[in-house]
Amino acid sequence: MGTAGALALLPSNLKAPILVMNSDLLTKVNFEHLLDFHLQNQVKATMCVREYDFQIPYGVITTNDHHQIILIDEKPIHHFFVNAGIYVLEPETLKLVPSNSRFDMTSLFEKL
Repeated sequence: MGTAGALALLPSNLKAPILVMNSDLLTKVNFEHLLDFHLQNQVKATMCVREYDFQIPYGVITTNDHHQIILIDEKPIHHFFVNAGIYVLEPETLKLVPSNSRFDMTSLFEKL
């Protein structure tokens, strides 16, 4: 059913935020702090992210329209935030999950 499809099976009368987590994770997340963060920001959904750095092992060349080198960035490091597979959802977000079909958590966040 994808990473979020099974959420359609939950009862519709939930009153509090729910924690959803990928089943293959090992984490040291403080869930109390996570829930406090979610509630303080008054959002419909919170996605945990982690920083991921990727270093290109070569000098990256930037050229102008005349194919002249204007910059050489030697082995640059790119910084990203990546989805950590841990979420807090308000009950009303579950209405966006279609019944009996494959649906991923990334699609839920795109709808939100």
